[in-house]
Amino acid sequence: MTVISNQAQGRNGSAIAGPAYMLVGMLLIGCIDNFVVLIAEKTSLWQFHTFRSVLVLLILAALTAGGYARVRALNWWPVLARSLAMTITMLIYFGCLAVLPIGEVVAGLFTGPIMVLVISALFLGQRVGPVRWFSAFLGFAGILIIIGPRADGFTWLSLAPLGAAFFYAITALLTQHRCREEATTTILFWFYAAMGLSSAVMLVVLTVFPMDAPAGASGFAMRGWGEFDGLLLGLIVMQAFGSLLAVGLVTRAYQVGEATNVVIFEYSLMIFAPVWALIIWGQPVEPRVFLGAALIIISGAVIALRSQGQASHAS
Repeated sequence: MTVISNQAQGRNGSAIAGPAYMLVGMLLIGCIDNFVVLIAEKTSLWQFHTFRSVLVLLILAALTAGGYARVRALNWWPVLARSLAMTITMLIYFGCLAVLPIGEVVAGLFTGPIMVLVISALFLGQRVGPVRWFSAFLGFAGILIIIGPRADGFTWLSLAPLGAAFFYAITALLTQHRCREEATTTILFWFYAAMGLSSAVMLVVLTVFPMDAPAGASGFAMRGWGEFDGLLLGLIVMQAFGSLLAVGLVTRAYQVGEATNVVIFEYSLMIFAPVWALIIWGQPVEPRVFLGAALIIISGAVIALRSQGQASHAS
């Protein structure tokens, strides 16, 4: 993928192109992730990730063989640590998609920037001013609104997306501080390798030693080998190609646009995901979800802008 500088694009072009790539990428992710609930009805979380990872690895291997990608890491340990953190993130995320409304899951995941702020302040010695602390509390207020009173009552499972956000924050910090010089294809390859290997191990374990898993999406993470037909294969292929394309669009967005402008549009997923759920499945969206999402978007945008300003000042 050719990197086009902001200067070559022009100030006006980059200001439009970066957000445009990000919006299309988030629109795509919001659509394809809505089909996970259909995949979860008959197959298993481990079966899904094993097959999807194999497909993505084959695509990346073909690109590498053709000289269009690189998978060899410059520094192995940070790449492997990042792959492990991102694997845990995605396992929690996709597991939650099977049993929770997608709007709630995405909103929980997007507290990642808030988690980054807290971890950086408590463990990395980063100075955090009152504006960003207030923004963090605003984001947590948004989460409380989203996972608050529900028609079916509160369950501890509603907090699971916050676990995904925590490991997503670890992933972001490792990417920023330890993997900046790595090629995007290197990071992608080893993430999917870690995801595929861990899922394959769990698939074998739960197939040889099966659990008493409930039927339907509720047993998504508890089943071993489930049903596998043409429809499921098609959905997994769609997920593999769709996720690669979406990641490519997001990467392109950061290449041609200013990071502080682009990152704000990443939060559009919190709007696209529940809207796609309404269009595809007729899943209603409670007003409180949009209210909580709005607070998280404001929180994340302020944190991103203030953090970027602090980094520029330090430079």
